[in-house]
Amino acid sequence: MGLGIIGTGAIAAVHAQCMIDSNVPILGVSGINQSEVEEFSKKFNVAKSYTNHLDLLSDPNIDAVIVATPSDTHASISVDVLESVKQFYVRFQYHLA
Repeated sequence: MGLGIIGTGAIAAVHAQCMIDSNVPILGVSGINQSEVEEFSKKFNVAKSYTNHLDLLSDPNIDAVIVATPSDTHASISVDVLESVKQFYVRFQYHLA
């Protein structure tokens, strides 16, 4: 299984470490800040990095993605993932109103 992670923040790092600990290779990562994407890629030994999640989703070697981005981006990114026909997991944070 080829795994990609969308997001480069603290939650994305937690998921990346869990994948590494489970011997699941991370084939790609995307984020909006090029330097953060490069730093994440180096830290977690990710082969490919993208600054646009659509480019990650078009990679035929990536079968599943973890969406670990800010909550207000989950809906639009999840729609893009669904349209790409990839398996995915979205990290939601619940807020009390």
